[in-house]
Amino acid sequence: MAGVAFAVAVAFYAAIEQKFNSLLAGRPVAVIQGGRVLDLSPEIRAMGIGPGIKRPNLLALCPEACLVPYEEERYEEGWRQLLDLCAAHVPAVEPAGITQAFLDVAGLDHSSVCRRLGREARARLGVSVVFGLGPTKLVARAAGLELAGRGTFRPGEVLAVTGGEDEARAFLDPLPVTYLYPFPPEVPARLERLGFGRLQEVRNLPVEELARQFGWTLARRIAAAAAGGEPDSVRAAWPPPSLSVTGRFAGGLTGREALEQVLRETAGRLAREMGSQGLACGEVSLTFRGEDGHRGEVARRLTRPGRSPATLGCALSGLAERLLEGWPGADPPVELEARAGRVLPRAAGQLALWGDVPSPGSVPEVAKELAWRFGGKVIGDRNAADGGAYQRLRREDLLVYYDPLRAGVRSGDG
Repeated sequence: MAGVAFAVAVAFYAAIEQKFNSLLAGRPVAVIQGGRVLDLSPEIRAMGIGPGIKRPNLLALCPEACLVPYEEERYEEGWRQLLDLCAAHVPAVEPAGITQAFLDVAGLDHSSVCRRLGREARARLGVSVVFGLGPTKLVARAAGLELAGRGTFRPGEVLAVTGGEDEARAFLDPLPVTYLYPFPPEVPARLERLGFGRLQEVRNLPVEELARQFGWTLARRIAAAAAGGEPDSVRAAWPPPSLSVTGRFAGGLTGREALEQVLRETAGRLAREMGSQGLACGEVSLTFRGEDGHRGEVARRLTRPGRSPATLGCALSGLAERLLEGWPGADPPVELEARAGRVLPRAAGQLALWGDVPSPGSVPEVAKELAWRFGGKVIGDRNAADGGAYQRLRREDLLVYYDPLRAGVRSGDG
């Protein structure tokens, strides 16, 4: 029985460009990042050209291609809209990076839900989304990636692997070890170097052999993944959490001094709330309401997660200016609501694990795997003398790892 769907937005970056730039609609589009092609529209893919090609080579093969530079914020906004659409149809959405997400479809007519999502995504955003269905995240993800990799599909098409363990293993066995999930890329790379290129070969290995290479804890996880993956529920990670506070303008907003005072108080309240929970936010929004019902709302993305009163106050002040530009003078604002969105744990203090555990146990095992992923200097004694700036930057990398929509962007305290 399928309880997990894996959504893959195919040619997502090019589709967003075509949707939000009318001059590119229906034309061959290539999104360029670092001199190479990151994504291609269906018009170019139909010519047998794939992502990864260098820019000059693309122009030699397709001179009419419209080259568009990679714009992270534009794609993040499109991806948030797509995730919002998914969240309106299923109880839990877990982003797995831009263009991919797990959906909880347990108890739903999963095929019908996926097809409807595919139609709406195409109509609203111009994005083609396909879905893999399976009993575990690993199976659903493998099915979604296989379907997306075929090149020819219908938006909303579903590849379901729902016939029990035997069907799941028959589906997974011929697939490459790169489909193993969730593991850092070093794991499949080492398996390939050892001569095990298919999941069936890994599944047939005695766990003792895997333990010689990876240790017992990781070896058991690899063996379970190659056999179909362990049950792992979809986390309700979207929409991201937020914090909000409200304030009032006594008698209505009458001048700059009253505005600045209320904004300072509001920013301070938000900062204290996040500080008490060790949080930082990536977005700030402000809403004004008038006595006669007039309402306005604006939002701003922060360049890096922030939590200080100064950062929040500056953002709120700029938002207030935008709101007041077109505000009707006959209905002055009497109430405001400030919201800190996309709230995440602060990077600092996330990895002080060893000193809190008196004896070997599950936390040190987790720390060992985190050290493999993020470097040994990050996972260690909180009083280590060699922490310094390096440790901070790596902690920030870890925070980004937990926030897939901001991959590649440095985090900070604000």
